[in-house]
Amino acid sequence: MKKLTMLLTAFLFSLSANATLITVELNNTDYNVGDVLSANIVISEIELDYTFQKIVGDFEFNLTFDNTIIEFVSAAFGDKLDVDPDPFWASDQSIISSLGRVFLSEISYALDSDLFFAQDGLTSFVLASIDFNVIGTGASFVNLSEVAIGDAYGDDFLAVNAIGQTYSVKNGNSVGVPEPSTVFLMLIAMGFFVIRQKCVKSSH
Repeated sequence: MKKLTMLLTAFLFSLSANATLITVELNNTDYNVGDVLSANIVISEIELDYTFQKIVGDFEFNLTFDNTIIEFVSAAFGDKLDVDPDPFWASDQSIISSLGRVFLSEISYALDSDLFFAQDGLTSFVLASIDFNVIGTGASFVNLSEVAIGDAYGDDFLAVNAIGQTYSVKNGNSVGVPEPSTVFLMLIAMGFFVIRQKCVKSSH
């Protein structure tokens, strides 16, 4: 029994150590109201099939967020699954937004050879990009859930770790009162000087 427990622990550890990583990469970590928050969903540390890196053929995930601070604007998919020369056989892409959540999925219909040439040699690439408008202040996060990755043959990846990202929003962009330019101030000073000189000459 003890040996079985040790074997299971070692197996689970090896899965975790070799898990494919899905991360949220933001264009910034500090924002003002009115800014655009862009989130790239990046895959890296892609698991191996024996000694070869697996080819990604499909994925899906939920991105959850605080809808009192940011609001969903648009999403776009990367260019590593939509690779078939014939647009009809390219990929099936889905974007579903709801309150505080965006669901994205893509299934490639390209041949495994086309996917291989698009992804070969890449240690990481962008699955999708999502833009939000910043509408409120505070500290919050964008998080990934229900992440699933499939290979070029329709088999699920064995282990996937998903990591979200935190951010903070300060007060809205303040519009300051523009200061007079240095040249303008110099012109005023010169005008006063000329007037004073004329006044001095006329008094003599």
